[in-house]
Amino acid sequence: CCQSSSHITLAVGDVSGHGIPAALLMASVRSLLRSRLTQRGDLGAVMTDVNRLMVRDTGDTGQFMTLVLMDIHPVNRTLRWVRAGHEPALLYSATPERVEWLHGGGGVALGVCEDAIYTESVNRFLECGQVVLIGTDGIVETVHSSGEIFGRERLARIVRENHRRPAAGILEAVMVAVDTYRGPAPRQDDTTLVVVKIQEPSKRS
Repeated sequence: CCQSSSHITLAVGDVSGHGIPAALLMASVRSLLRSRLTQRGDLGAVMTDVNRLMVRDTGDTGQFMTLVLMDIHPVNRTLRWVRAGHEPALLYSATPERVEWLHGGGGVALGVCEDAIYTESVNRFLECGQVVLIGTDGIVETVHSSGEIFGRERLARIVRENHRRPAAGILEAVMVAVDTYRGPAPRQDDTTLVVVKIQEPSKRS
């Protein structure tokens, strides 16, 4: 997460595998992102460069990483994002009520192809009260004892029912619902979630 007085840049990723190798790769990509974001270029160019460097670093290890990189600019009312094989973010609007899954800006996971090109997508109509969720697939793929997954529809419903709450309250509602849905079964995958609520430029989002 990088924040200035006018906008905030978020990155949510999910590394293949577990343990020390996965943690080291996450730290490496985080460092590459923070360095590249200080240079010129849109988010697509940032992702393209980070992927190229990551492939050269990981070589033939078979490691890869999914990632969403997003920039939210309340003053300019813009939302920019790019995805590398990651679950699409959710954008909820209350007036009129609608749920959008931000599928645009897609590309293959980082570390798969050195020559991959990523393209930025833009939403130019941000409004106060809108809610943005960026999560890992461990949320929507949480499995019930019946074998049914949590799914995007349940996630959207929880956001709809809690959209008047602050971002922290929405996040809590989602995580409680996911844990309740899973029941006593052990967690099968990481469940990472970032929630942002759009406010007036003079307020924190």
